[in-house]
Amino acid sequence: MDGAEPKGKAKGAVARANSLTPERRTEIARQAALAKSEIAKLPKATHGSADHPLRLGGIEIPCYVLEDGTRVLSQRGVMSGVGITRGGPTAGVDRFTAFLESAAIKPYLSQEAITSLANPIKFTADTFGRVAYGYQATLLAEICDAILAARRDGALPARQKKLADH
Repeated sequence: MDGAEPKGKAKGAVARANSLTPERRTEIARQAALAKSEIAKLPKATHGSADHPLRLGGIEIPCYVLEDGTRVLSQRGVMSGVGITRGGPTAGVDRFTAFLESAAIKPYLSQEAITSLANPIKFTADTFGRVAYGYQATLLAEICDAILAARRDGALPARQKKLADH
């Protein structure tokens, strides 16, 4: 370094580094290296991006093809595709899971779909090493079929009916 006083966020980083013991800094570095190696083991998307989504009517869902050929739709894209928003007091994924596991929808989903929804595919979709979550592309059709079947059978509560009309 040239001896200049750090500015902005760097100032806080320097203060934190100075407050840590050498052992703690070593432990933090070890954890970061472990996390990086775990991310490196994840399947990588070879095709697709959020900039080139799957378009279904007026809905756009980011889609990817993993190196093993698996076609994946982003978790956030599937959620927004069925009308579940991310904002509010409950995290979007929690609302999505609660909706699909509700008494109104769950009977219309296969056990395989329920298991897949509870265990999204982790992969990397960009060169920055960020972890993305998604579902096999075929799962979207089953989710939509389940919502429509529940609506047809009158099983949807009033607040969930708007999702079926989405």
